[in-house]
Amino acid sequence: MAEHQEISTKRLKLSSIKDNNGGDSDNEDRLSSLPDSILTDIRSLLDIPSAVATSVLSRRWRYYWTQVTHLHIDYDDFESLFSDDDYFSKISTTVDHIIRQCSSPKINTFNLRIEHPFMDEEFETTERYIVSLITLICGRFANELKVDVFDTGMPRFPLPFCVYQSITLSKLELRGPFVCVFSDSLAIDLPNLKSLVLNSVDIAPDLISKLTKSCPSLESLDLQLPWVENADTMNISALNLKCLVVILKGNSGKWKHFEVVIDAPKLERVSLGEVLEEILVDVPTLNTLEEVN
Repeated sequence: MAEHQEISTKRLKLSSIKDNNGGDSDNEDRLSSLPDSILTDIRSLLDIPSAVATSVLSRRWRYYWTQVTHLHIDYDDFESLFSDDDYFSKISTTVDHIIRQCSSPKINTFNLRIEHPFMDEEFETTERYIVSLITLICGRFANELKVDVFDTGMPRFPLPFCVYQSITLSKLELRGPFVCVFSDSLAIDLPNLKSLVLNSVDIAPDLISKLTKSCPSLESLDLQLPWVENADTMNISALNLKCLVVILKGNSGKWKHFEVVIDAPKLERVSLGEVLEEILVDVPTLNTLEEVN
């Protein structure tokens, strides 16, 4: 990890080779002499603006950035490139254009951090934009999907159904104004999901049971849930779960009639918020328990 951080924070430095006449040689610089697979990995460690910027280093590198398989997009990285006037819309258009040029059939990691717009008329456009990006990445067989939407009042919107039926996802992290809504007839299929984080996401507690039971490989679950109207019971059932974090947000009085049942025989680590500690109904005997907060 330290090596990755070092690479990602340094600018690429290419040594130009001059021919005998003092002009540019057709010989490749040292970086360009590396195998394509390694060059792709190097670019994947860069933020998107830096990865795209490598296209100007040589003719050979012009389209190499489109082969990246790890996409890390933070709107803060683009903010300085645009004026304050309608900058959110301009960044969104630029990011969308960049992502749709990525040619790799598989995206291993997609990490999006985005601030919602402050203009009410842009909310609907932003919702469609985020949903379209998530749908696009799910179609690229992503292993890890992380979407962090800075939420200061943006209306909530549902996740696309593809998120519940991604057989390649091993890690899913969602923070922001999302709503998990699915009918009883929806077949949730997340056979390889090992880590799930839902922070400030609206999901009816009774749906938690269906979701966790549909993730047979789930080992880590982090739930930081806002109050949901008419919530009464939450069952967490995950046979391979080892680490559990549950924080119920809001006034504890709203949760006083709420019941929580945990069925996780392999649980090793538990972190519970103050509200949950008061209302926990049942938890199995944890012979390997390391900590309870």
